[in-house]
Amino acid sequence: LCMKYQELEAEIAKTENIGQKRAKEQQLKQVLEDMQPYRIRISCDPADKGLDRTVIYWGIMLGDQYHLIGHYSEATSDNMAIASKIIEIFHTLSTQMGTRLDTYTEINVDGHGLGIGVISRLQQIRREQDLKVSIKECLFGAAATNPALYRNMKGENYFHLRNIMKDGRIELPNLPSLKTDLMRMKWERQNEKTVVVDPEKSPDFADALVYFTWKDRRSISFF
Repeated sequence: LCMKYQELEAEIAKTENIGQKRAKEQQLKQVLEDMQPYRIRISCDPADKGLDRTVIYWGIMLGDQYHLIGHYSEATSDNMAIASKIIEIFHTLSTQMGTRLDTYTEINVDGHGLGIGVISRLQQIRREQDLKVSIKECLFGAAATNPALYRNMKGENYFHLRNIMKDGRIELPNLPSLKTDLMRMKWERQNEKTVVVDPEKSPDFADALVYFTWKDRRSISFF
């Protein structure tokens, strides 16, 4: 669709016949309508401790279907560098697809610790570059939207990811670190509620994937 959009834009620019130009403009309008259901999603779990890693994923979402197409990780870094890397990924995707993707892009970031600074810097960059991306604060510690089953949003969203994977609604790259993290995750029942228990080593790759599939109507989005 993005390639078609790019082709039509180029054709409209060089078409002199008014009738042909209007016909191509209608085609362009239809392509834009077809693109509406799709979303580009970028998620980030910033490193906040000495042994943590910053993990960034990006991919495509259509309804409740997900396709993770890229990943990046590095040792502990500051919020300025992390935010700049996220925006760099966004611009690279826009270049590859041949059109601005900001109105179709959602950026989900861990809203605790270092992530607070990352979100703040992303907001600043968005204003400076006049971007229309949605920036969402993901809070593991927030109360669950289904408090009868889960103690907090961490448990609720880890099980949301579990259901997505169980139903085959996500395509993932072969990433050993992610597979290891997911296999180490455990859960237990506390006061009749499901609680996800972290392994000793921070599951950075798994957490970033949970942010990629994050679902919470109450999450704070900065438009």
